[in-house]
Amino acid sequence: DDDWPLDPTSYFQYRLLLGFHSHDCAGSPLRIYMYNTTSDLTRGRLWTGTGMMAAATHIHAFLAAGSCITADPDEANLFFIPAYHGRQYEEFVKVRAHAPYADEAFPYLARRRGADHFFVVSANLPSWPTLDPLRHAMMLTVESYQVNDEIGRWYSPWKDVMVPGYIDRWR
Repeated sequence: DDDWPLDPTSYFQYRLLLGFHSHDCAGSPLRIYMYNTTSDLTRGRLWTGTGMMAAATHIHAFLAAGSCITADPDEANLFFIPAYHGRQYEEFVKVRAHAPYADEAFPYLARRRGADHFFVVSANLPSWPTLDPLRHAMMLTVESYQVNDEIGRWYSPWKDVMVPGYIDRWR
């Protein structure tokens, strides 16, 4: 429509965030099950898709558009728990991971003690007490060291993965 002032197909990051780019996951046989129990925590893609904390949004959008996603948890090699930075992320790590219904929301987490699960932290590493239920899960993060309130933050180089921080294309 001519009355829409922005053509999202002409901006690379918006094309990715809106799912215009499907891909074959580089031909990898890897199969990833993506939880939908946190779908309400990933609704602000265009809002959270820019700036330094956009890594979680872009990783989620990339995976969602790939052929490596499976709807069958028995076929999955890995399990992805999406949540974006800000209130959504706080809700995930401080409330839902500890909730009495966590086993229902994340039914495959206990199967391998979470070692086949991963999530993304775009900024502000969580503290150990906050992430106790997810201590064996892999964390993709842009930070490896942080101390707040004299509490060390969770990063373990034997299982967690450092990813580059997101830099907007226009920078």
